[in-house]
Amino acid sequence: MADPAIEDFKRSTTNHTPGADTIIEIEEYRGEIQTIAAALIEDVPPSRARSIALTHLEDAIMWGVKAYILRDKDQENG
Repeated sequence: MADPAIEDFKRSTTNHTPGADTIIEIEEYRGEIQTIAAALIEDVPPSRARSIALTHLEDAIMWGVKAYILRDKDQENG
């Protein structure tokens, strides 16, 4: 029997197309984080700390989108 971690990794690293409802959720999620980023850029002068904060916001978008898409895939597989 194959290790379930192998199947989890394959699932996690395969392209999955989100459904229409999920695309809307992703756009809302992304917009909320972009609002936070805009406030940070407007209110905080350029610095290492600001740069790291923006990088982490980009990470949050990347991982959040992945979570939405994998949730969709899990719901499809029931």
